[in-house]
Amino acid sequence: MALHIAALRESHERLGGFDPERQKNGLGSAVLEAILAETDAACLPVRLGGLKQSAAARFYVRHGFRRTHSDDWDDYFERATN
Repeated sequence: MALHIAALRESHERLGGFDPERQKNGLGSAVLEAILAETDAACLPVRLGGLKQSAAARFYVRHGFRRTHSDDWDDYFERATN
């Protein structure tokens, strides 16, 4: 499988992404929702980044993330625990 996820950290969860050929089939949403349930249970925020104006950025916003800052290439997001 092409998903890259780092282990749960004390301060936050670090996430990767799916390879392009594995996108747009609902799998990313299902995996992200499972991870968010775990991070909510652990009272940890999730922070991540995506290319500016990319489909990934729109995906994160749809899943409750808010943009915190940007650099030359990426927008960065955070989702607080629910």
